[in-house]
Amino acid sequence: MSRQGIRRAIGFIAAAHRSYSSCTQYRENIAEARAHLARAGLPDVEVTYVDGTRVLRITRASLEELNQTQPQLALQLTLNLARILCGKLVNVHARAFRLPG
Repeated sequence: MSRQGIRRAIGFIAAAHRSYSSCTQYRENIAEARAHLARAGLPDVEVTYVDGTRVLRITRASLEELNQTQPQLALQLTLNLARILCGKLVNVHARAFRLPG
């Protein structure tokens, strides 16, 4: 992401239960990746974390409202969101944060 010019990202961790493996480990991995960028002299990628469950509640309410007036658009947005949450787009960005070796 750093090499692609991305300087800010959203950390969206949607785990059913908060635990080391479902949340903290991801944050630690991202912190390690950011430290690696600094050591390599590459630009940092600032990560802002959001509450995944809150975002999902707001998104659901918004989609339900949109469905009343524009059902086709609501369906398309729902499908796109499902693709993202299933990891097809998220994995692309996750690979960018993996440390070498």
